[in-house]
Amino acid sequence: MKKPPPSGRRNRRLCSFINKLKGSSEFVHMEGVLSSSDPTTLGKHLPALPPELYEAIVAVVDDTRDLLRLCLVNSLLHDITVRYLYRRLKLKDFRRAIGACILILKKPAVAAYITHLDADFGEVPDWIVHQWPKPKIFLYTFAPAYCRIMFRAFRLMTKLQHLTFKNTSPLGRLPAMNLAQSGIQVASLNLPTSIFEHVILQSQSLLEDLEIHDGPSFSIPVLQQTAIPRLKRLVAFHEDARYLIPGRPVVEFRPLDTLLEKHVPGCLDILAQSTGPLRRVKLLMMRIDGMFFIRACAAIPHVVDLIIHAMENVQYTVFGSTP
Repeated sequence: MKKPPPSGRRNRRLCSFINKLKGSSEFVHMEGVLSSSDPTTLGKHLPALPPELYEAIVAVVDDTRDLLRLCLVNSLLHDITVRYLYRRLKLKDFRRAIGACILILKKPAVAAYITHLDADFGEVPDWIVHQWPKPKIFLYTFAPAYCRIMFRAFRLMTKLQHLTFKNTSPLGRLPAMNLAQSGIQVASLNLPTSIFEHVILQSQSLLEDLEIHDGPSFSIPVLQQTAIPRLKRLVAFHEDARYLIPGRPVVEFRPLDTLLEKHVPGCLDILAQSTGPLRRVKLLMMRIDGMFFIRACAAIPHVVDLIIHAMENVQYTVFGSTP
């Protein structure tokens, strides 16, 4: 059996073959076909269309598998499709979240494509802190190192507009400070209740949509009145709404808790302090008396969509006359 030539000899033969090939007309033709700068040389199976038409076609593709296939067609479709492939990123568990963050740090160009991020770093496994044995990849790394990886990746997402952050573990309450210091400015934010929401909200001057779930917050009362000046849509417990609606241009509000009769007058007073003006309200109430709608129209006269869910499984929908 003949032994293969040494690696150095193989490399010299390969370089010699490539140099000979570069001088032939076949190589010039092949180089033109593989070039992504000329949209007319996409191959015989694709029509020669301007790149902007291909982008319009790719923009309506929602299936991730189809986007992956388009990335493999040629370099032009790859450059167009990759922006839509990474536009919406979902991190469903801690291990995948770390893997995605490492990928972003290795390829910063990917981070510039991300506009929607659904991040669930929440249930951090016990082996990260104290359990043994750990997987080999995590063997010599402590928990704070993972936080640094995550938020170094966040800083690279310069076009991030919508962030859903889910976290219920004790370690998960730390990232609030890091989110505020990362410098990202989003238009939509979904946060769990912790003791640091005010730190994040203080840093979001462009925020328009806000949802705070998992119960009333202990930190919202210390939020400065000048924070989140563009807030338009709010989903939160009515206790948090006391500090988030007054003086802000909220046009849509949906509480996450049920209003008792004793809470209704105070809630209407809060809604009346929106500078929006408030137009869409959806409430869940224990009971509705005959005077409620009169008081509601007086408190929010510009409302055009008022939906009330009563505990008797009855829904009342009222459309105001003001456009």
